[in-house]
Amino acid sequence: MSFLAVGLMSSNANAQGAYVNIGAGFGFGDGSMEGSNFVNAEADGVTTQDTETAVFGSLGSGINFGAGFGYMFNENFGAELGVNYLIGRQFITTSEYNETATVAGSGGGGSITVTENDKSTEAMSANLLRINPSFVLVGNGDKIKPYAKFGVMLGFGKAKLTGTETGSYSNGTSTDTYEDVGTAEWSGGIGFGFSGALGAAYGLSDKMSLFAEMNINNMSWAASTSVLTSYTETETDASGTTTTDYLTGATVYQLETNYVDEITPSSNTGSNPNQSDTSPRDELKSKVGLGSVGINIGLKISF
Repeated sequence: MSFLAVGLMSSNANAQGAYVNIGAGFGFGDGSMEGSNFVNAEADGVTTQDTETAVFGSLGSGINFGAGFGYMFNENFGAELGVNYLIGRQFITTSEYNETATVAGSGGGGSITVTENDKSTEAMSANLLRINPSFVLVGNGDKIKPYAKFGVMLGFGKAKLTGTETGSYSNGTSTDTYEDVGTAEWSGGIGFGFSGALGAAYGLSDKMSLFAEMNINNMSWAASTSVLTSYTETETDASGTTTTDYLTGATVYQLETNYVDEITPSSNTGSNPNQSDTSPRDELKSKVGLGSVGINIGLKISF
């Protein structure tokens, strides 16, 4: 921050007034979410692999683009209202199971090798409109002006989870396969966190400059509702292929969830003898991480 403090010691009255900036950037997840990738393998009842690997990230990782509307009260101090849209990358975890066994064939026909494989993947991502009011501190220079921003960040949007499970069973003469695919969507609630940025603007003219900044935020979010939007299973064996849609005939209780701060005896849960199939089930709220560390570049226009 010393370079900024030195810059603030000089003055530049032309820096007062309103401005707008437009830009885009990319953020890396801050590691506030954690999961694991798991692999297990067996051969004739003996474990040959049993590995679990930690995975860290957040739903705040991804591309963003937006604009900021600000006003400098004097040459060094101002306020800005930033608005940007996040197209989030997926946070992915996997689990894999493989088994091979040698068994006696039918009718005394020797031995056969039976293999069974199963792999599941969960991928979650978020698309958010983020509102970012900030205080702005600006240093001075002929062409390059350093600046810093400190504020809060609010997030409004949705998250989507896609789960896929595939597997196969082979007895040496035939192979059966299956694939389950389900999607769910979370919405409601407001993400909240604190934000900061350090950057510099390069003057192209008296009214226009290019900027580049490094930013960080620690936003988290607890959705208020979720809905299961699809769930199908496709099985293939010697008789052909069958697809089952598990949402057909599903109840509201099975499809929708309300996230609440407290579960009581009157909550719509499986332990309630008066549980209603025509209403969403109740579950406790939980937060997901939307924080990121990233870089933005763009254009600033002063008025």
